[in-house]
Amino acid sequence: MTADLLKVQSPDGISLAVERVGQGKPVLAVHGTTSTRGRWAPVLPALSTHFALYLMDRRGRGASGDAPGVHSMALEFADVAAVADAISQQTGSGITVVAHSYGAICALEAALLTPAISRLVVYEPPIPTEAAPESHDEGPVERLSALVASGDNSGALLYFYRSVIGMPETLIGRMTTRDDWPARTAVAPTLPREIMATRRYRFDAQRFAQLTIPTLVMVGAESPPRYQSSTALLAQTLPNNQTVSLAGQQHNAIDAAPDLFIRETLRFLAP
Repeated sequence: MTADLLKVQSPDGISLAVERVGQGKPVLAVHGTTSTRGRWAPVLPALSTHFALYLMDRRGRGASGDAPGVHSMALEFADVAAVADAISQQTGSGITVVAHSYGAICALEAALLTPAISRLVVYEPPIPTEAAPESHDEGPVERLSALVASGDNSGALLYFYRSVIGMPETLIGRMTTRDDWPARTAVAPTLPREIMATRRYRFDAQRFAQLTIPTLVMVGAESPPRYQSSTALLAQTLPNNQTVSLAGQQHNAIDAAPDLFIRETLRFLAP
C-alpha cells in the first residue's frame, strides 16, 4: 500500500496535511476529536482497495499547522472545504467525505461551502439539540485544561474517554495499545477548545434543508441520547439521507466493529 503526503493551504494560511492511499474514486476522511489521520487505521486496508482515500490531519495535530490562540469551528469548516476543493481540482471529479464525530460537523458544514463534495458519510456528529442540549458544566473543560497544563496528556485523554464520552473500559484498553496512541496524546491540548466549540455550535436546519447531496448518517444503536438526538435531527432535516443504526455499537464502531462500519460505508457508496 503506497501513500503520498500532500499539503493544502487553508483560507487563513494554515498548512493542512493530507495523506493519499489507494486507487479509485476520491474519498476524503475527516477524523474527530483526540485523533489524527491515523484514526482510520482499522478500516484503511479495506476501504483503500475500493477508493483513493485522502486522510487529512485537522489543524493543530499531526503534520498540519495551527494558529496559536486562534480557533473556531468556522475555520475548520473552511479547512475541510479547501481540502475538498483541492482534491476535486486534482482528480477532476466530485468527492465523497467520510467523517466521524467533531469531524462530521465540519464535513456537514463544508458541504454547504463547496460543490466539490458530492456525497457524505457522517458518523455521530455531536450536534447540540433541544432534546439533548450541551452541558454548561465547566468542570470537564477545567479538568482537561489542568491535566494538559500539568503535562499529563495521557491523563487528559483517559479522562475525556471515561468521563466525557463514556467509552467502555475494554475499548479504552485497546486504544492505549494502538500504534497511534502517542499521536492521540500529542493532540490532547486541543480537547478544551473543541469541547467549547461544540457547545457553541448551532445547527441551522433551514440551511441544511437545502443540502441535497446523498448522505449516510450512522449512529451506534447503544450510543448515548445526545448522539441519538443529533442523528434524528439530521434524518428529519437532510432531504436525501439514509440513516443506519449500528447494532451493538456506540461512538467508536470504527475501532470496536470495523467490519460493520466498512460494510455499511461500502453499501452506501456502491456504484
